[in-house]
Amino acid sequence: SGRMATCSDPLITHRKDCTDSDGVPRSWDKYPVSFDWIMEAFLSMFILASQDNWPTHMLAGMDSTGPLTGRRHNNSPELVVFYIAAVMLAGYLVVNIFVGVFVDCYQTAALEVDPKKDHSKVNLSQLPEIFDDPEGGSIRGRIFAVVDHKAFDMGVLAMILLNILCMAMESHKQAQWQVSLTIVSNFFFTFVFGWECLLKLAALHPRRYIASAWNRFDLFVTLVSFFGLLVDNLGAAVPIDPTVLRVLRIVRVFRIFRAFRVLRALKGLHQIIATLTGSLTALLNLLLMLVLVFFMFAVLGVTLFGNLCVSGDESLPGLRGVRCFSTPPDRMMEPTAHFKNTLIALLALFRVATGDDWAALMTNAAISEGPRAISDREWGTFTTLLGTDPSQLPSEDAGYIDRFHEYAYRSVAKVAIRQWNASAFGMEGTEGWPAPVAAPAAKAWIGVFASAVPGCLSDDEIYDLAQANLVDCTAEGLFGGGHFGSECVGTCVSTNWVVANAYFDLFVCIASFVLLQL
Repeated sequence: SGRMATCSDPLITHRKDCTDSDGVPRSWDKYPVSFDWIMEAFLSMFILASQDNWPTHMLAGMDSTGPLTGRRHNNSPELVVFYIAAVMLAGYLVVNIFVGVFVDCYQTAALEVDPKKDHSKVNLSQLPEIFDDPEGGSIRGRIFAVVDHKAFDMGVLAMILLNILCMAMESHKQAQWQVSLTIVSNFFFTFVFGWECLLKLAALHPRRYIASAWNRFDLFVTLVSFFGLLVDNLGAAVPIDPTVLRVLRIVRVFRIFRAFRVLRALKGLHQIIATLTGSLTALLNLLLMLVLVFFMFAVLGVTLFGNLCVSGDESLPGLRGVRCFSTPPDRMMEPTAHFKNTLIALLALFRVATGDDWAALMTNAAISEGPRAISDREWGTFTTLLGTDPSQLPSEDAGYIDRFHEYAYRSVAKVAIRQWNASAFGMEGTEGWPAPVAAPAAKAWIGVFASAVPGCLSDDEIYDLAQANLVDCTAEGLFGGGHFGSECVGTCVSTNWVVANAYFDLFVCIASFVLLQL
């Protein structure tokens, strides 16, 4: 408890030294996945159970020291046992037991809804057609004896494996020996498999041969291979438009289907394929359920987190970026994972469901306001940049600020934005925007604004800025389709941080632990 915090300045190792007394801003920051109190520990264990970036969390735990000292490399190596045990027990055992209970309940419910059918009646249309083997003394009978022999199947399997090995030798910008190998092997195996099809057609009769799905697949692959040879040789002998030739040569891609013929020779794979085929109906139901869950949570996410800042919003032209000046870069949503519209929200939820660093998204979505008070250092920086002390002006003066007033920070924020706008006006698109290199004062005023309203802006604060014409709340349409909307909303999470955490935890439970596991 309390051992995983550290100073924002890596050169400082003790909490009492982590101050900004020398003019350098510092803060004592807690690691996001920590165990300071019971609810936070539960959330951290849930993140470990989902195996979300757990090696990084484990390394951070191994670097922990004490409540008053910062992290030190491999200070507590014994904690590796705790993290691995947590992942093994919570991530593998408990989650799989949870999924197993869900599957059992699902099967029980399925039996109640769809009781066993009466199998006394046989559907004759589902019975396979039976064919007689050809007589042994005839030519067909002799050919049948060959193709029906186990040695013939083993020989075909050997040719398939050898063909796969030859295809594996191909590479981009091949050497001359690779080109020759590709051409010769393609000719050889195409004619070998072609003879195989002819022998089976002669032995089994076309009707019996076509009745097997595997035989139809073999015939398709063989015919496509011959067509590919025809295209290659026709392009060299007859002048054909290069564009048409490139399109026709796409047929050569179908050669890779020869590798799938291995499935025919391995009976165990037959059973797996049959199982997958038989479960398609159940998989379709689960897929529809998963799509419904994704859509519901995407719409809810847009409602809850659509107002949060996305990385890059602070660089929007004019006053449109002001609403995100106070949000730290590491607390902004990612450009490819946010909730400003349903489409990107679906992509973000897919990332969460696959366990790709979803805890970082949850942490950013739970952003809240920082302390709203002007410290002596911040007031000193503000007055130095301004060149005057507004608290010393007459109270009736328009520029007067009572620094001890409850809302003094709002007045400081307004002055900071006015001064920033005056120093950086008309420099959109220049290097460093919104803190152009050519206007060094602009960066300083953004810092003053961020220290006055740290973290994010509430609805009241951004409304106050809008009333003073210090923020532009118009937004871009989807895919950059013009601008719309002028209503100003805050950049803090619209609900309690507990709701934000519950949103992600519930989605991970439903989508990742249950539906995707099934």
